[in-house]
Amino acid sequence: MVLKKQPELKSYHLPNCLAYMNHYRSYAKVNFYLKIKEYCPKVKKHKLESKLVLVKDLYDDLYLEKWNQTKIKYFDQNNNSLTFSDDILVRTKKFLEDKLNQTFEFKAKVIKRIPTLSGLGSAPSNAAVLINWIYQEFGILNPVSYYEIATELGSDIPFFLSLHDCAIIKNFGDQVEQSILDGYETEKIIFNKQKPSTKKIFELLDYSQIKKENLNDLEQPFFSLFPELLPSFNQLKNDSNHVVLAGAGSCFVVFRKLNEI
Repeated sequence: MVLKKQPELKSYHLPNCLAYMNHYRSYAKVNFYLKIKEYCPKVKKHKLESKLVLVKDLYDDLYLEKWNQTKIKYFDQNNNSLTFSDDILVRTKKFLEDKLNQTFEFKAKVIKRIPTLSGLGSAPSNAAVLINWIYQEFGILNPVSYYEIATELGSDIPFFLSLHDCAIIKNFGDQVEQSILDGYETEKIIFNKQKPSTKKIFELLDYSQIKKENLNDLEQPFFSLFPELLPSFNQLKNDSNHVVLAGAGSCFVVFRKLNEI
C-alpha cells in the first residue's frame, strides 16, 4: 500500500454522537534521517539525532472529554473495535498523574488510521495530543519536562508536543530544534505488512554493520530481520530521491528532490 502526497484537508464533519467532544487530529511523522548514538544505562535508552517531518495527510482522530471515570475506546476506520495490550493513553495518564500528583479522568475515542508498528509515530502522537489536552483542560501551569517525557514515556513525544512541522531532535529526543525540509518533499509512504518490535530491532543493532550511506541506522537490524524487503527498498532509490526506513520500520518513505524536473 502506498500513501501519496495529497492536499491537506481543511474541514471535516463530526458525527452527531461525537459533536460534544473535543476533536483532535493526531498526525503521523516520518524520519528524514535517524542516527543512533551511545547507550545510557542510567535511563536505559540510546541517545539519538533525527530530523522528523509531520505528515498531515495521515492521522488518527482523537475525541476527548472530561469524565468522572476514564474510559478509552479504539476503533479502526470501519468502526471495528480495537484493543492494545500496551495502551499509550493509559500509560500517559498514569505518567502525568505520578509527575503532577493529580488525577486526570476523561473519556476518549480514538479512530486509528496510522498503522501501528509502522515507524510512523502513531502512539507518541496520540500521547502528545492527550498531554496537550490535559494541560489545557486541567489548567496545568508547570508542565512535565521534555527530558522526563522522552526518557520515561517516549523519545518522539516532545517532537509532537512542539507542534513543529519539521524539527531535529537530539539527546534522548528531549532537545527539539525547529527545522525545514529544505529541497525535498515527502512524495510517498510504502506500507509493509511486517510488524517489527522496536525492542527487537534495537537488540539486533550492531554498530560495526552500519553502512555510512544508510540514512537510518536501524536499517541494518531491520533488514537482518526482514531480508525479503531489502530488494524492494533498494529498487525505490534513484538520483532524484531520498529513500529511508521510517523509525524502526516497517514503512519506507520516499522524499522527492524539488530541484529535479
